[in-house]
Amino acid sequence: MGRYIATRILTACLTIWGVATIVFVLMHLIPGGIVEALAGPAVAQRPELVARIMEKYGLDQPLIVQYGLWLGNALRGDLGESLASRSSVSSE
Repeated sequence: MGRYIATRILTACLTIWGVATIVFVLMHLIPGGIVEALAGPAVAQRPELVARIMEKYGLDQPLIVQYGLWLGNALRGDLGESLASRSSVSSE
């Protein structure tokens, strides 16, 4: 019985990790990029704004560092900022 429960817990953890990884990859495959999704299509005309947004969200870091930060924040309950209300997703 203990082995069955351990197997189910491990399977659940691997499934959650897999889904989180797929979400991370899909966010980086958005047409126009993450910055355009965050700030709108007009942002591409202002390189200084693009650089500031990339720095704020850590998008100027290598992809593996971005993934580590993103996954670490998610595990701590920091799910980021809502695009609609600009408040913490955790508080909504």
